[in-house]
Amino acid sequence: KTPRAGKKGPGEGAASQVNAALQWYWSLLGAANLMAAVYVAGVLLVTWCLGSWFDAYTYLFIAFVSAFSLPVAYQTNQALCDDALDKVKAQFNHAVGMVQAKIPRAGKAADGKKDS
Repeated sequence: KTPRAGKKGPGEGAASQVNAALQWYWSLLGAANLMAAVYVAGVLLVTWCLGSWFDAYTYLFIAFVSAFSLPVAYQTNQALCDDALDKVKAQFNHAVGMVQAKIPRAGKAADGKKDS
């Protein structure tokens, strides 16, 4: 039997997801998307530091307590929290902009060349 046109086989969905994950991972390694690379590196660093300090039961206890206390704390101090988060986002975007300005991009170099 030949498969019908337009119908995917059982492995095609999984293969496309694996290919998409590999493409995203490759763009991280190649620093094509600097923000994503910095984000992943930061998450890995924080995870490693916290994992060396505490065990899993401590994290479960902190998550349980935080799940019931943080929403109430945010509602009572919403304006203060939003203001502080806006300042942190502005500083982070400024730092990322400075780093991206120092990194030469292949697209910018190609735009500056003239065809002879």
